[in-house]
Amino acid sequence: VTPSITARTTYWTKRFDPDDPTVVVPSGIARAVWGGTLEFVGPKLFRIFDRPKSSFSSRYKHTVEARLAYRYQQPYDRSDEIINYDEIDSEIRSVNEASYGFVTKLFAQRPRTVAPGPMSGGGVALPGDAPDSGELGALKTPQQAETREPVEIASLEVRQSRDFDTVPGERRSSDIAVTGRFNPTQATSVDLRTV
Repeated sequence: VTPSITARTTYWTKRFDPDDPTVVVPSGIARAVWGGTLEFVGPKLFRIFDRPKSSFSSRYKHTVEARLAYRYQQPYDRSDEIINYDEIDSEIRSVNEASYGFVTKLFAQRPRTVAPGPMSGGGVALPGDAPDSGELGALKTPQQAETREPVEIASLEVRQSRDFDTVPGERRSSDIAVTGRFNPTQATSVDLRTV
């Protein structure tokens, strides 16, 4: 469970005239708003698969976890008087919604990438100089080559949100969003998103 509270105060030396939004008046306007988020993650279920004959990885771990979050952002009723200078000024909007979904991830044990160390004799290591060079040309000693670490190679997230401030008759729930990610190597990543 992760709670968070945010507060933001902004002051402008000029603003739009509320009676005529095309006229800028030299009087200032201040905005002070607060918000909060409460996020629940879990339970997390996992299973480990041993694949000793696999050339990619000898062990995989698959996880599934549920996610639920509630977010509230205080409304501000004088937004039409604010002169928007950048995207931060227009980000503050009233929010009263819950989002929910699940995330599934696949991890594989891969050889640890080690930064190239200094070479004796003052030479420079290049990606093809040693038969034991790893991904991205990192040189490894025989002991380091055996070191393996879990790496996330794939994930899939499905989520939806529900707005509690919609006008009766309007749609309260958002479309279902699906995000997929595939990372077969450190240099390759593919993201797919759909709504």
